[in-house]
Amino acid sequence: MNILGALRGLQMPIKTTDVFGLRTTVSEHSYVDRGKLDKALLDLSQQNQHIALKGESKSGKSWLRQRIFQDAVVVQCRVHHLMPDIYTQILAKLDIKIAVQQSSGFGGSMTLEGTAEAGWKWLAKATVTAGGAASADISTEKVTRSVGRNELDIEFIADVIKASGKRIVIEDFHYLSHPVREVFAHELKTLWDYGVYVIIVGIWHRKNYLTFLNGDLALRLTEVNVGWTVEELAKSFQKGCAALNVDVPRAIIERAAKDSYSNIGILQSIALGFLTASGIQEEQEVAPTLADSVKLDDAGMQYADQLAAVYANFAERVSEGIRKRKDATQIYAFALWSIMESPDNEAMQGLSVDWIFQKSHARQPRIQKPNLRKVLRKFYSLQVDDKGKGLVIAFDEGSDVVIIIDKGLLFYRKYRTEPWPWERIAEEAKERDEGLIGEDD
Repeated sequence: MNILGALRGLQMPIKTTDVFGLRTTVSEHSYVDRGKLDKALLDLSQQNQHIALKGESKSGKSWLRQRIFQDAVVVQCRVHHLMPDIYTQILAKLDIKIAVQQSSGFGGSMTLEGTAEAGWKWLAKATVTAGGAASADISTEKVTRSVGRNELDIEFIADVIKASGKRIVIEDFHYLSHPVREVFAHELKTLWDYGVYVIIVGIWHRKNYLTFLNGDLALRLTEVNVGWTVEELAKSFQKGCAALNVDVPRAIIERAAKDSYSNIGILQSIALGFLTASGIQEEQEVAPTLADSVKLDDAGMQYADQLAAVYANFAERVSEGIRKRKDATQIYAFALWSIMESPDNEAMQGLSVDWIFQKSHARQPRIQKPNLRKVLRKFYSLQVDDKGKGLVIAFDEGSDVVIIIDKGLLFYRKYRTEPWPWERIAEEAKERDEGLIGEDD
């Protein structure tokens, strides 16, 4: 045995789960720098720019962000969050607790307390920058600053962020309501003025959406589209197979890539299922050829079974919410019926209000487009749980388009044989001739 062979024998074999499957961290064994996005994002990170990472659920946005911004402060958005919630989260991640006390007049005070040594260090540094505008109590590691009524002191918060030396990442921006997104877009201009540059990660349809919300962000924010081609997905599959020393025919790899709806998360799950079904648990000493396409079918069925509980909960939560909305029961139900029957290619691109109205109106001629649009604005409230999670379908008011955020839904519906519960709700409401009044905004 040569030296390289001996060294190889001393190394632990790579496990299949180290290469494929959904992960919270980057798997270098199957990572592909599609379109040289790594370098593009690295170059942008050196500029005085906000960065918007746009891409569908499980498209690798977080992987890309992790590679470039490894020590960032990451904040998760939820449906009911307002801007103070986001600022409070940022400070909490910096080991700082915030409290705003309003006086009976037009002002108040903001107190920030370092809950750890690092938090107090950054507070103290920001206080020096602010000069006499903030008072620090060293004995309690607190800083107090006057603020206007119902306002946070964004300038001082920006000073704290700059003192920490960290970049701020706002994940799941699409969970915020449209009005909050508009406020956020204007806050981004203010933060840019104070020298704080943010990475915004989310799903939206309109190109340069944040600049659309606030034209002042032009030249201050760059949008990066994190998408995948079939060829790039195939390269990820091939690279992982090479790391595991297995040979998979090109036809199987391409089919898996095409079945993944341009989504790296689905591809990773299918690839793991295919290799597991083929008996591969770890790196192989002698490369086997895995040419049984039936194993890919098995992997697809298994993945759909894993998704069943997710979308059963989604369907149950949505159906329960529809039944509670008596005034617009039919509109909700017929709209969802149309969305779920949309062709893959149209669902991938986003479904316009006009398209959904045409399909819904064909089933129930009494549905009116203004009422349909009102209903679509409230879709998010049907889906999310009490923790503000679970968004699958979103309405982008900026472009008047419904987006299927979680492309796993498209994969799952190929294998579903039973009708969706809202189809029955629609027919029942139609028979009773109720549920056609648009809800108030």
